Amino acid sequence: MKFPVRLIEITTQDNLVHQGFIYIPKRKKSVAILWIHGLTGSFYKNCKIHEAFIAMCSRNGFSYASINTRGHDQITSIRKIDPLKDSGYAHVNGGGGYESFPLSILDIDAAVSFLTKLGFKKIILLGHSTGANKACYYSIHNPSDLRVTAVILASPISDRLGLGIWQKPTLAIIWIRKIFGNKAVLYQWKNLFFPATVGRAESLVMPGSDEDVFNYADSEDIRLMRFSQMNHPVTVVLAGDDELADRPISIIKAAFDSHAPSHGYESHIIHDADHGFGGKEKEFASLVMHAINRIINRKG
Repeated sequence: MKFPVRLIEITTQDNLVHQGFIYIPKRKKSVAILWIHGLTGSFYKNCKIHEAFIAMCSRNGFSYASINTRGHDQITSIRKIDPLKDSGYAHVNGGGGYESFPLSILDIDAAVSFLTKLGFKKIILLGHSTGANKACYYSIHNPSDLRVTAVILASPISDRLGLGIWQKPTLAIIWIRKIFGNKAVLYQWKNLFFPATVGRAESLVMPGSDEDVFNYADSEDIRLMRFSQMNHPVTVVLAGDDELADRPISIIKAAFDSHAPSHGYESHIIHDADHGFGGKEKEFASLVMHAINRIINRKG
């Protein structure tokens, strides 16, 4: 990277140790952006996006951090602090195939706490893909967290809806394996690109699961109900050519707009962009930075 970053580690309330990096400009302000990676991602992927944001942050005096969640990579081993062990730690199964989505709250809270201890008073959650689900879920369950100034939801596409015709067969297989299978075993699911436990697969495809916060195609009485309850200012950024979307992006945007939280909401489409904003990283970063500055100036 053109700009120097510092490698960091954080510890969650349940004693998991996560790695990441942080960029702090020489003349820093009290604003820090926290990147939350997507399904099976990690803190060091999306390098071109990180470089674009760090370049923008250097001009604005903002800091930028990217930290693993317990769902990083497909399958991994995560260090857990354990005073009873001679080494002081043990290892637990982690990665996208093993993670429990609701526990992502602990990962985000640990990262926010870390940034707060460094003196940052305005923290922006920037969740991409499944990271957007996690940022939304965190905001819903921590509506009074004043450490968080705003939430950016980038490519908030529903995994469940994107599965299309495979959803019902997968739910049937999940039901069978919940009864007759082993909940701790990894299974290869035909419609997933990585092996996952029954609970992880269920979280991804089950209507109404904790992870299913972007149910923009469901009936009006439940559509985006939890999203609409977010208490932090929210910016939705959609990719115009998102290959994971099951319907036109304009329709998805209209659904978000019609169920937007009561205050501090805006939405945008970056045209000709894929799910990961490949080739549009600078435009993506610039749009988000403008949104953050508007929110900060509005809040004072």
